This record gives sequence, C-alpha cells and structure tokens, in this order.
Amino acid sequence: MSAVVKKKKKKTGAAWHKVVIGVVSVIGVAAYTSVLVSMIDRSLLDLPNVEVALIGFVSGAIFWIVLRKKLGFFGVFEHEFTHLVMGLLMFQKPEAFFATATRGHVRVGGKNFLVDLAPYYFPTFSVILLLIFPLLKPSAYPVYFAVLGFMTGYHLVSQMIDFKFYQGDIRVSGKVFSVVFCLFASLLAYGFILGFVVGGYHGGWEYLKAGVPAAGRMLELGWKYLRDLWEFATERPAEPPVE
Repeated sequence: MSAVVKKKKKKTGAAWHKVVIGVVSVIGVAAYTSVLVSMIDRSLLDLPNVEVALIGFVSGAIFWIVLRKKLGFFGVFEHEFTHLVMGLLMFQKPEAFFATATRGHVRVGGKNFLVDLAPYYFPTFSVILLLIFPLLKPSAYPVYFAVLGFMTGYHLVSQMIDFKFYQGDIRVSGKVFSVVFCLFASLLAYGFILGFVVGGYHGGWEYLKAGVPAAGRMLELGWKYLRDLWEFATERPAEPPVE
C-alpha cells in the first residue's frame, strides 16, 4: 500500500511540475519570439559573420532536406547522441547506446523530460562549436561561422522533421507539453546562437536577458486583459432613468 501511495504522489508531483514548466514555456515562447523578431534586421547582413553563417545555415538546411534518407545512420546516431549528452549534463549514468541506419536506442540511469526531448530542441554540434570558439585564431573565423551556420541549419531542419506525435519520446512527455517546451527551449538555443553570431558570447547573453523584461510585459498585458474582461463581465447594466 505504501508503495502505491508513494508512486501516486510522485505522479501528482510530476504532473504539477510539468504544468508549471508548461505555463512558463508559453510565456517564454511569446516573450522570446518578440525579442527574436526585434533582432532580425536587414542591417545584420552587413556583418561578415552573419553573412557567412547565413550561407552556411541555408546550405545545412538544404543538405539535410535532400540527403537525410541517404544519411540515415548519421541522423539516428546524432538523435541518440543528443539523448546521451543531455543525460550526462543531468548527471545520469549512460547504460546503453545503440544506433543503426533505421533505429536507435539509448538508456541512462534516470528519467527526465529534458533528456527525453533533447533531440527536438538541443543543437548538439552547434553547442560543441560554441564551446571551442575561444580556442580559434581570428583567421579561422570565416570558416568557423560557416560551419556553425551549416550545423545550425541541419539541426533546425532535422528537429522539425523528427518532431512527430507518434515518437515515443513525445508520447511519454505529453504532446501539448512537448510542443510548448520544445518551442521555448528552441527559441533559447537558436536565439542565443544568433546573438553569438552577431556579438559573440555577450550578444548571446544579451538575447537571453532581453527575454526577461519581455516576459514581464507579456504578463502585464495579460493581467490587464483579464482585469478588463472581469470588469466587463461583472459590470451591472445601467438602470433606466426614473420618470
């Protein structure tokens, strides 16, 4: 009996946990979408890093759209590898890893939606490239940003294609939760990369920080709308004048 109760409490706690994260994700999607839209400007194309990265991004996207069926093993391996990387970041011990051209499997010591959904929001190879940037000489920057753009274009297209409701990772985490959380996490990841291309690590952090006041404005507008709606719903009709 105690095991059943404990299990039930754990499920309830996990459910509330996801509700809170889901609400934060919805607010975050609205906030960071506005920040991302405000960042995108034609003047960005005048920056050498942005131009080179954009060429790489388009090339990476087209590359995976055209060749993904012929490179099935790479796609499956990268998918499972992303599970593994996120598991390690969550301090979960790897227990099994398997990948072929058609299917794959990874098992880590624990259960976490961040690990389950990682292939749909975490651009693994782009993050690795971000980490090695300080090791490079300025002469390597053009090639570096071209490769970063290429891998980011690949990741974005790959994640969009792979995100299907019949996927076990998504069914386990919940369809609605998976959609809103992956959108939010993707906006964080890809927005940071864009900010990095424009202004280095500082540019990426500025993007992340800009989402906080944007979320505050979203909450303020939402509260004002609900308050006005409540006042309208509870407003008493004016009494007819007494003759």
